[in-house]
Amino acid sequence: MGYGGGVLLVDDDPTYLRAMERLLEGAGIAPVMVHDKSHGALERVEAMRPDVVCLDLDLDGMDGRELISELRSGWPEIGVVVVSGMREQDLEVDCMRAGASDYLPKPFHPNSFLQIVRKFHGITARRHDGLERAEGPVVGSTGSEDAFAGIFTRSPAMREIFRYAASVASSTLPVLVTGETGTGKELMAKALHQLRIPDGPFVAINTAGLDDAMFSDTLFGHAAGAFTGGEKARSGLVETAREGTLFLDEIGDLSPASQVKLLRLLQENEYYPVGSDRPRRSRCRFVLATHKDLADDSAFRKDLYWRLCSHRIHIPPLRERLEDIDLLCRHFVAEAARDLRRKEPGISEEFLVELRSRAYPGNIRELRGLVFDQVARCAGTRLDAPSWSAAMSVSKPDIVDGGFPTLAELQSRHIACALEMTGGNRTVAAELLGISRQTLITHLKKDAMHRTSSDS
Repeated sequence: MGYGGGVLLVDDDPTYLRAMERLLEGAGIAPVMVHDKSHGALERVEAMRPDVVCLDLDLDGMDGRELISELRSGWPEIGVVVVSGMREQDLEVDCMRAGASDYLPKPFHPNSFLQIVRKFHGITARRHDGLERAEGPVVGSTGSEDAFAGIFTRSPAMREIFRYAASVASSTLPVLVTGETGTGKELMAKALHQLRIPDGPFVAINTAGLDDAMFSDTLFGHAAGAFTGGEKARSGLVETAREGTLFLDEIGDLSPASQVKLLRLLQENEYYPVGSDRPRRSRCRFVLATHKDLADDSAFRKDLYWRLCSHRIHIPPLRERLEDIDLLCRHFVAEAARDLRRKEPGISEEFLVELRSRAYPGNIRELRGLVFDQVARCAGTRLDAPSWSAAMSVSKPDIVDGGFPTLAELQSRHIACALEMTGGNRTVAAELLGISRQTLITHLKKDAMHRTSSDS
């Protein structure tokens, strides 16, 4: 089968089809084909292999969501844009879960339609010419594809983020990366590092578990004899990341004293090793991240917050990037098969539909854990309707028999579920929960002490 391209318009309104055909051709988008009914639409797609299919939902009495699922199952690389005048509640969400790439309600401005179509037009040719990896990351035209190679996405919002990241990569000011747990903040930090073509390394540290003394020693190092056991001088991570990038994760959990030291470091580009009265100059780029809303956090210094707002990148949660789920699923299935040393299973549409229906509070990290678990459980040649383990199900609290559970009890149950899912592997469980391994161990110790005191 040869490579096609172009746009296929599917709608039962001939007037609309003619108008959109003229609009696209006038904008230099070609070839454009039209189809005025649902019957035979899949055959047209098979023959044409377009870059994008734009379809209405009300076709000959058929719900277009069925057509979306069939298009996504047969041609996952094609963009599917829903253009509809229907006004059902949550219709857009339903379409995205069915596999639509984008949604545009009627009536719309012609420029909005052209903007959406241009996102997908020419994608077949780019794949054919090797300019875009099949089932790989899509980064638009930033010219920095290698930097974003680890971020798998089809999301237009992520494309804009990539472009912004490329534009601020050479800035000497710090970059603040925000987003929920598991959205890929460290991957974005690594991309910013690579975009700068640095002479130094990428160094990462999660600051959530550091008290003020440990924060100072870890970042700034110490002079010889600074404290008992510190007979030898040691360089901190600021020096280790010299001419490179220092990534400070979860800065929203820093103590007030550590926030003051971080502010001085960012503002003056200098710091004092513990036990030294001679300042040293910082020669690294700072990228900082948090899952918190620092603007509304009364415990976070406002002068530090405004210092961090020069360049800010917010990564949207997975539930706002449903078009990425299929792509990420295929990537994680291949990764899981390699990790488990088994043949890569196929993926059924039922499996993908189930994945799209979840809320993903743990975002991409949660999706990865679910896919790995399903690949491990797969006894056949493909992943069909998921058989979620009991550990992954969330049941309502039993108020009648056991009373309403406390937050601490729910937290303990959540941790137990993660450990059960990962076979007791604390490192993997901590990643799935979005916390450090040390934080997980601390929680387990507290639970053990509580159970001991309760038994006695």
